[in-house]
Order: sequence, then structure tokens, then C-alpha cells
Amino acid sequence: MGASVPKVLLPIKGRPLLSYVLESARAAGATRTIVVVGTQKEQVMAAFGRSGAEFAVQMVQCGTAAA
Repeated sequence: MGASVPKVLLPIKGRPLLSYVLESARAAGATRTIVVVGTQKEQVMAAFGRSGAEFAVQMVQCGTAAA
């Protein structure tokens, strides 16, 4: 996508993409949400640190399918 921010932080209708995913998970009854982060993890963790989501750091990034 060529953006300087992580894809999950790109705004869609004024909100970061990841906010829709977390909202949907809560609405579906999820009691725990874990976000896998890697490149630019600090930005994602800062943006969603208070969301109640937990973070798992993917140390070796082999592409989207490996997450």
C-alpha cells in the first residue's frame, strides 16, 4: 500500500482499520483479543494499548501467511 504507517492503522471512515476488527471480535463475544505485531509494532501498540487487546510480537516476519 506504500503508506508510512502500518496497514492496520490506515483510516477507514475516520477510524483505524484494526478498530473495526477489535470491535467485531467483542461483538461476537470474544473475551480475549490478541494482536500479532511485527514491523512498526510500537505504533500499533501505542494506538491500541488501552483497547484491552493483548499483543504478541512476531520476531521473525516471513510474510503475512506466517503470522
